[in-house]
Amino acid sequence: MGGFFLSHGGTAELDVARVEPDLGVGRLRSFVCLADELHFGRAAQRLYISQPALSQQIARLERDLGVQLFMRTGRAVRLTPAGLEFLAGAHRALDALRDAVAAAREHGCIVMADS
Repeated sequence: MGGFFLSHGGTAELDVARVEPDLGVGRLRSFVCLADELHFGRAAQRLYISQPALSQQIARLERDLGVQLFMRTGRAVRLTPAGLEFLAGAHRALDALRDAVAAAREHGCIVMADS
């Protein structure tokens, strides 16, 4: 697994090419939505996707991470301890992304798309 390395200047830098897996914002949002709802059908509705598509996304996410994030028993869904930890990190990541977008927009100039 990747992570940080020391640059020539002695500072720790993130080795972006070695960070695994590629989660994507959409995958994090889907996970957080399911964690909020604890119901595949309601979460899928909120995300405007089908329930089987959400189930496949979550199964792929769990496979890519190598951990089970949700316990599924019949119709009940609940977070595992790993899922609770991942949820906290997913919230931090999405909050940081929101802050970065807001900061960029605050300090950038408006770009108008061609009509």
